[in-house]
Amino acid sequence: MNSPAKIISIPKIILLPLFLGLVAMAWSIRLAWDRPVLLAAMTVFIIAMSASALALGRWCNRRFKEIATEEIKMERRQAELDRQHSLSLLHAALDATIDGVIVLGTDGKIINYNRQFAEMWKIPPQILATWSGAKVLENMCGMMSNPEEFLRRTGEMDDKCVLCGYHNCEDCKAITEMTLLQDGRVIEYCSRPLVVEEKPAGRVWSFHDITPQRLAHRALQETNEQLEAASSRANEMALKAEMASIAKSQFLANMSHEIRTPMNGIIGMTSLLMQTDLTPEQKQFTQLLKNSGESLLALINDILDFSKIEAHKLTLEKLDFNLRETMEEAAELLALKATEKNLELACLIPPEVPLLLRGDALRLRQIFINLAGNAIKFTAEGSVVIAAQVVSSDENIAGLKFTVTDTGIGIPKDRQQFLFNSFTQVDGSTTRKFGGTGLGLAISKQLAEMMGGQIGLESEPGEGTQFWFTVALEKSEVKIKKPSAPACSVLVVENHKVTRAGITQMLAAVGCNFAVAESLSELDTVLARRAATGDPFQVVLLGDLPGLAGFPAHARENPRDRGVKFVKVAPFGRRSAPEELTRDGFDAQLNVPFRLAQLEACLARALQGENFATAFIEKVSVSAINLRILVVDDNNTNLIVVSKILEKLGHNPVSVAGGADAIKSLQRPDFDLVLMDCQMPEMDGYEATRRIRAGDAGEHSTKIPIIALTANVLAADQQRCITAGMDGYLGKPIQIEELKAVLGRWQTRTQKIGQLAEIPQQQKIYAPEFFSATGRAVFNRADLMNRMLDDMEMATLTALAFVEDLPRQLAAIKSAADQNDCAAINSCAHRLKGAAGTLGGDALYYLLGELEHAGKNQDLPTVKKISAQLDAESAALVKALQAEILDATPDAFGVPFAEKV
Repeated sequence: MNSPAKIISIPKIILLPLFLGLVAMAWSIRLAWDRPVLLAAMTVFIIAMSASALALGRWCNRRFKEIATEEIKMERRQAELDRQHSLSLLHAALDATIDGVIVLGTDGKIINYNRQFAEMWKIPPQILATWSGAKVLENMCGMMSNPEEFLRRTGEMDDKCVLCGYHNCEDCKAITEMTLLQDGRVIEYCSRPLVVEEKPAGRVWSFHDITPQRLAHRALQETNEQLEAASSRANEMALKAEMASIAKSQFLANMSHEIRTPMNGIIGMTSLLMQTDLTPEQKQFTQLLKNSGESLLALINDILDFSKIEAHKLTLEKLDFNLRETMEEAAELLALKATEKNLELACLIPPEVPLLLRGDALRLRQIFINLAGNAIKFTAEGSVVIAAQVVSSDENIAGLKFTVTDTGIGIPKDRQQFLFNSFTQVDGSTTRKFGGTGLGLAISKQLAEMMGGQIGLESEPGEGTQFWFTVALEKSEVKIKKPSAPACSVLVVENHKVTRAGITQMLAAVGCNFAVAESLSELDTVLARRAATGDPFQVVLLGDLPGLAGFPAHARENPRDRGVKFVKVAPFGRRSAPEELTRDGFDAQLNVPFRLAQLEACLARALQGENFATAFIEKVSVSAINLRILVVDDNNTNLIVVSKILEKLGHNPVSVAGGADAIKSLQRPDFDLVLMDCQMPEMDGYEATRRIRAGDAGEHSTKIPIIALTANVLAADQQRCITAGMDGYLGKPIQIEELKAVLGRWQTRTQKIGQLAEIPQQQKIYAPEFFSATGRAVFNRADLMNRMLDDMEMATLTALAFVEDLPRQLAAIKSAADQNDCAAINSCAHRLKGAAGTLGGDALYYLLGELEHAGKNQDLPTVKKISAQLDAESAALVKALQAEILDATPDAFGVPFAEKV
């Protein structure tokens, strides 16, 4: 290529004439300005200029042609370079793909191919060098398992393209097929026509080795088949496991029945035997027998609870309850054991702890009993304290922490981490001093976690132990006024620190003004100092102090103390006779740990000026009302035990050995109640109950209260009793107090009204005044008043809140039923059921229980059926509440509460 300087340079030969002309003209001007000479010079100059211009033009023309030719050559060379570069890029791109690609022209010649194609089909270089598509195709067919199919398919592709004129229609677009090679590889190929300027130019073929994918797919299929087989085996195993679980549950139920049946005889007969005249040695042996039986029963309960937890069959109830009552019940159950070891036992509940909660009070009490029972077992002297505190709280949920603190032997650090494991004890040796299964703490841990909490301990050997657990409980929607004793001033004289703390905390809870003293000598000083102020103490609570006998009587000799009421505070189980209390000058006696309600009643009666040496606010025994009770059981021992207990309670039992005999006996209309065993041959208790409700024993017996009396303790068994139409549930072995409570809740109206009228008002047992068509009590006043601690104002406020909220609750259930919303039905029925149960609305409670069960099981027909019955049952309960509670309780202006509803 010429440089720009070379292209524009003009040859000197072209400039020479011009130069000579300029010289001639310049010479003529210098020599003389002669006109002829000048004209000649100018002529020469013009001729020279013309010659130069002509030469320059010819030269420029020649040079322009040379330049144009050079540019054309340069463009061609550049185009060739670009083409070579594009081809190189195309080859590189084809070689970079994972697919083998070959492009064939319409004449069958190879236009292009890539390295992967040659390697995939193992085509020799000499064949590729011929650029013959036919030879390449021949080589490819030689490697295929079914070349005929390949040729047929490619022929069909070409035919379609010919028919459509290669217009890239749907028929000649890319078509993907697969072919199997003889070496086992699977090749997927795709072909589509190559069209240039709307004219066919050939075909483009791409080949992809999908052997790994096919192998993976085959492996996946095999894996899926294996998974399906495994799933099938798992389903079979699950079915077997479910059947095993059912068998296990049935085994547990049968085991419970078989063990509890003889246990019922042992414990029941032992209790009856202890009420007879025995020598001291016989009484000791009998008490040992009774204690052993109760220990065995506790072991059975632990094993059953643990089995239910392990099988995830244990469910927690969610009912309204009073936390103080639950803690006090636990302490009361353990009080005798603590007294036997001379231990202090107290419950501490600060005022900020919410008392009205929703949850499973029975399981919460079980944790208290497990932990406090262990504390008593491993404590030789000192105290055991059950305490509660708030760790978090909002409008709906209370986070509570409970502690059980003892002064016992403590637990080594290296054993603490194993304590909550099943069947684990601190001392697992055969020479251990303390017995037990090691299940109590494991069960407590599971229960605490089910309640949304945790459990743990802090302990040092020789310094005692503090077990703690947390729970998250709903706050109850029931808003009731906390009961309180009349304002009074109380002096607590107690030298035991724990007992003193428990009593003073109760006094603070009821709003009493109190002071403390630790000895009798200090007592006299405090009494004198307080009397000097003109505001003497009204009540003195005296602990079990040295020199206590006769002290109150001696104190009353001083006119200063004659108006003071003295209450003896003694350990649980060490109760003085009324005449002994009167002789020593005491007005009443309380046994620690006593309940807050007992303290309130004691103070109230003391301020009324009553002498109540027994000081227990006890309801009249069921024996005050004689009932004719049909006892149905196939076990003769059980019949004897239950009948004897009923006779001791003042009732008239009649025994029969089966369901058919029960139906026959009930044809007589003089029975008040039935105690029905569930598991009997020929006709069990469930079938007998259903027939009685259907009228097989006569119309008069369809409404008779039937109480299940069975050794089966699983939740499913209890639900089965309710479904069969029974009104209550009493487990074996029979506990006398539980039997008395059940009988007290199911008094009939026949011939009992006169006897009820003779009972003092504050000790009266209320009978159900209304019965529904199902035979269940519409309103169980006794149940309500027991729950309200016989506080009529509390019962009235609770009933009023229920009646006011009932329409909204029923509307929510009706709306959910109309929308077929079973989940909402389940929730609404559960909520209203709890409120109905709190009010003693047994019939509505059980009806809502059936509705809740139907909603949970998506049983819409039953939901519709029960929903239609709710209005009538609810109206009956409201009517009963108005007649028994609201109308009977006027407000400060004398207006019955019912008129405000």
